[in-house]
Amino acid sequence: MNTTQCRFVTRRNTVLALSAIFVGLSLASVAQAEQRLEGEDALDKLTKPVSKVEFGVGNVTRNSLAGDYTGLGDKGAYAIGSLDLRGGDAYDSGGTQRWRIRGESLGLDSRRIDAEYGEQGKYKVRASFDDIPKMRSDTYQTPFNGVGGNNLTLPVGWVANVGAPTTATTNAASMNLSGMHNVQIGTDRKKGEGGVSVNITPEVEFSAGYKEENKDGTKITGGITGSSSSYASTLLPEPVNYNTRQFDANLSYNTKKGQFQLGYYGSLFENKNKALDWQNPWATNAGTGVVGGIAQGQMGLAPDNQFHQFNASGGYNFDKNTRLTVNASRGVGTQDQTFLPYVISPTNVTGSVITGGPLGLNLPTTSLSGEVVTTNLYTKLTARPIDKLNVAASYKYDDRDNQTASKAYYGILNDGASLVPDSYTPGYQLSQYNIARDVKKQTGTLEADYTFLPRTAVKLGYDFQEIDRTYSETDETKENTFRIGLRSTSVESGFAGGIGYLHAERTQSNYTYFATDSALAGGFSPGSVGQQKYMFANRDRDKVHANVSYTPPALAKLTLQADVGINHDDYSKSLFGMIDDRGWNTTLDATYAFSEVFAASAFYTHENTKADQLVPASGATITLPLAYGYKLTDETDTFGVGVKDKGLMDGRLELGGNASVVLAKTQYDERNVNGYNTPVLPLPEITSHAYTLGVNGRYEVSKNSAVKASYVWQKLTSADWGTQGIQNTTVSGVLPDGEQAPNYTVQFLGISYQHTFW
Repeated sequence: MNTTQCRFVTRRNTVLALSAIFVGLSLASVAQAEQRLEGEDALDKLTKPVSKVEFGVGNVTRNSLAGDYTGLGDKGAYAIGSLDLRGGDAYDSGGTQRWRIRGESLGLDSRRIDAEYGEQGKYKVRASFDDIPKMRSDTYQTPFNGVGGNNLTLPVGWVANVGAPTTATTNAASMNLSGMHNVQIGTDRKKGEGGVSVNITPEVEFSAGYKEENKDGTKITGGITGSSSSYASTLLPEPVNYNTRQFDANLSYNTKKGQFQLGYYGSLFENKNKALDWQNPWATNAGTGVVGGIAQGQMGLAPDNQFHQFNASGGYNFDKNTRLTVNASRGVGTQDQTFLPYVISPTNVTGSVITGGPLGLNLPTTSLSGEVVTTNLYTKLTARPIDKLNVAASYKYDDRDNQTASKAYYGILNDGASLVPDSYTPGYQLSQYNIARDVKKQTGTLEADYTFLPRTAVKLGYDFQEIDRTYSETDETKENTFRIGLRSTSVESGFAGGIGYLHAERTQSNYTYFATDSALAGGFSPGSVGQQKYMFANRDRDKVHANVSYTPPALAKLTLQADVGINHDDYSKSLFGMIDDRGWNTTLDATYAFSEVFAASAFYTHENTKADQLVPASGATITLPLAYGYKLTDETDTFGVGVKDKGLMDGRLELGGNASVVLAKTQYDERNVNGYNTPVLPLPEITSHAYTLGVNGRYEVSKNSAVKASYVWQKLTSADWGTQGIQNTTVSGVLPDGEQAPNYTVQFLGISYQHTFW
């Protein structure tokens, strides 16, 4: 089920992102028509920096998720504003000072502005700011007050379910869900950055930069209260209040034959909220009820951390045909945030004081004291040993050395189990260890490109990758990849295209489901038998990609293009888990220029992905025959047409329009295999259909001014059983959030004035 949800979220976000792109394209500034200038005006435009400003007003007809990333999510009027100001010495003056200020979407939450000033060959100073809104849901419901903060409280008079939530007859339906209210889920990211570069000498340059990013808002996370026999979960509005600061400094030395650079990079992350506390909606205000009187839940949030890295890179040209490039870096990431208290309440579900174990209520340490050292090396040699032959060889080394000490943490099951003192012993199921996993990856590549006919070349490639891991399901994976491609261009016939094939084989050391390491008293348990990780499994991969374009010599105004890709990942060597993953995609594109100022285009794409998974009858042991088979199918079709005419009214009027349709569906079916006799029915399709129609125009009032207008109509219909299925009485032990798959029809209208000067 989790796999299905993840796949659909990706698909739904793809549709929303495509829709947002079409809206942005339609509302963006139409390319300025070439103006009819004469005499000094024409000369000034060619020799002086050209500046533009635009201002106007637009309107959105309703609130919707169409504002994802665009800032157009709220109903009502908004300001249209953009600018591109340039100044400094004229291009024919001999001076080299230049400055520029650019701004886009200045009246929206998706605004961006940047500025730079410098003197060519001497120095440059730059600064920028941008804002990106991310909308996750506008139908999420919660009973909690204090959303956006780290302390969530229930409304006065909240009625809790006092029965066991695992019993279908005493579900969330018995709660007072009238106290639920809508909360918009999403984040707003604001980023500011600046930098300077100085040419100390013609060969030596120093540069430094600083970037600060703040992300605020909410996201949905799950919280559990209770013990294994009586638990309940709640989808919580987790507060997001992140601050990330990044620094970099580089010193480079450049000559005709070689380029060398030394640098530093640092990143400091801070989460303003260290923990999330919530009142338990499944317990009464008196602290009694379904989960043993646990009235409060608490979880730690993303901890503060930092990373510092020093790097060196260089390239040297031995001759005009041979070049060596080397990059190396060493970094240290640390996390030392103080742990939360061991428990919220020092009493268990029976009211007894919890004093068991060798540590009592004490943690083994006050913080993780985490430290990970990363080492990276990359080198590449390119050469042209003979005419028409290019060769390249590269090697990459990545080492993630986790130097964090492993310690035993003695748990209290969901803060609610009634445990006795002797339960706190090494090896007991509630003795958990932080595992310091290491990963070392080495990759080598060989490539050769040979032009054996005019405008026709063949390319061969080989890649080898080895990954070593500690405390993992498999200690080592190795992969060999072979690539071959052919590309050709024929000016005489108007054809150009290529085809490529890739085959890869990945093998792993013995996959272990339950491994024990003597260094850890409690052992190491990678996971459930039924959840074999496909990224570690043996796999054969095949990919084919081909593309062709055709421009008829007798009809140069027409261009046709086609692109197709086929891929297949075969996991049949695995006993269960992911067994097969295959897909194909194609794109058809056509453009026709009726004249120098009038053109039309159309395109179609299709994507299809299918995955099969097998699961044993038991998740704790390998039980044959296999019990269940799961099939996931993703399909997306996209159609689009566009037209633009820049020659109306003697070239003063420019009109354009586009239309698109995106149809996506996901089907997740559970089926019986090997005679397992439990009846299983297919789940409903998950669908997303997006329709967009946009028109825009630009009328040239004078040689340096114009009026622009745009209109966009957009409709989105979607259905998702994974979201809509969690309602008042459908899932035991889960507080419903009322969230719905997005469905809306929205219109955007804008009109603006543009002025150009130099």
